[in-house]
Amino acid sequence: METYKVKWIDIWKGLSKGFIITILIGFSLMILARAMKCGFDYGETFKYLTPLGWLGFFIVSCVLGAALMLVPALLLTAHKVVIKDDMIYGRSYWSPRRQIPINDVDALEAFRSTGFVGFKVKSRKYGSLLFPVQIENLDRLIQRISKNLPDK
Repeated sequence: METYKVKWIDIWKGLSKGFIITILIGFSLMILARAMKCGFDYGETFKYLTPLGWLGFFIVSCVLGAALMLVPALLLTAHKVVIKDDMIYGRSYWSPRRQIPINDVDALEAFRSTGFVGFKVKSRKYGSLLFPVQIENLDRLIQRISKNLPDK
């Protein structure tokens, strides 16, 4: 039995980084818009919140965002792949469990949808299953699946 687990920490870091960059750009644009509205007057721009207050608000938002990004990262751990007795066990797009006989795999292709970047193992008879690129021993898994693909 071969088990390929999802590297959820790498996924969490990537999601958190994207969230923090989005927050940083948003806060910067918000401060710029406020400064332009107030005629670039420092006292008027930071009338209700000091620069230190903005920094605290930004830091709290980033920490809260990183904590929130932990949920989807942990949910993706369900997309581990197990190969046992010439069967591939995994999850489909909406996460129901799926099993495909390794000899019935028709295609292995790259997949990207709404932030999920990974590979799709397709079978005409049994459907498809997905796994993210942040998975242990990705090269070995792809070689194992590709070895059984039909020649074209």
